[in-house]
Amino acid sequence: MAYSLLWRNKGARLHLIGLDLSASVLATIEMFAQENQFDIVHYNASVERLSHLISSDRLPAAVWCRLLLPELLPPDVERVVYLDCDTIVLCDISELGSLDLRGKPTALAPDPMPSDRKRDLLKGLELPVDDDYYNTGVMVMDLQQFRQQGLSEKIVEYAVRNPEKLQFMDQCAINVALHDDIFVIDSCYNAHPSWTELWTIHPKVLHFMGIKPWQSNRPLVNFIYNDARQKISNIEPLESSKIVNEYFVIWLIIKYVRNLIKRPFRREKRRVIYTEIRNYFHVFKYRFSLDFLVRGKT
Repeated sequence: MAYSLLWRNKGARLHLIGLDLSASVLATIEMFAQENQFDIVHYNASVERLSHLISSDRLPAAVWCRLLLPELLPPDVERVVYLDCDTIVLCDISELGSLDLRGKPTALAPDPMPSDRKRDLLKGLELPVDDDYYNTGVMVMDLQQFRQQGLSEKIVEYAVRNPEKLQFMDQCAINVALHDDIFVIDSCYNAHPSWTELWTIHPKVLHFMGIKPWQSNRPLVNFIYNDARQKISNIEPLESSKIVNEYFVIWLIIKYVRNLIKRPFRREKRRVIYTEIRNYFHVFKYRFSLDFLVRGKT
């Protein structure tokens, strides 16, 4: 994330928050910044600071760190574009920094999760099931409004009172606490490699939510991750990567047809498989290059 952001957004400053990072990790970050002439400012947050908030092995306490930005960053920093560490920036996203939020304190893109799953989640949060649920992996924050209105405290207060409702920790709390104060941005700023129709939105930020390329052997996800990072560095491909070929696409098509026959009512599952098949076909069409996504070819 850091490399892709700073390589494609020259002059940007990265505010990096870590939880009780060791001296060796901090030295690695400093060396990375110096070698690449990147402007990175580190802020250390204590685990104790977040100990009263719910966390899990999959979603550790670090997910709450974004709520500390209004407090940790200098007062003259009025706005930030928050990025999860499992994102890759494909082009210049500086327009987010000057986006007219129309008085809203934050800007988010709708989560691309299947609609049946989204309805269940909204119902559990006691929000209207026809509303959008927003993903906080890419988040524009008006820090002045967060400070003046105590919005971080408002989100934390909800989280402390309702830990049983927080399936996605702070993301759920943000959706509820700021429900009427969210400016909606385009899905191109927060696109999932498998759940999003990449050929239609031409993504600017890819977000590997759920499926991590360094943990999964999903060919398309691995390909996209490797292709993106090799364009900006000499890093070798992941050893776990599989080749994206016609045999895997045939397997996906068989899976789709089988789901159609055996489980005719699982429309959302079929939609996800169908979207992944279409993404594969577009990868083939443009010779295994992400360029078609960024340039806006169809």
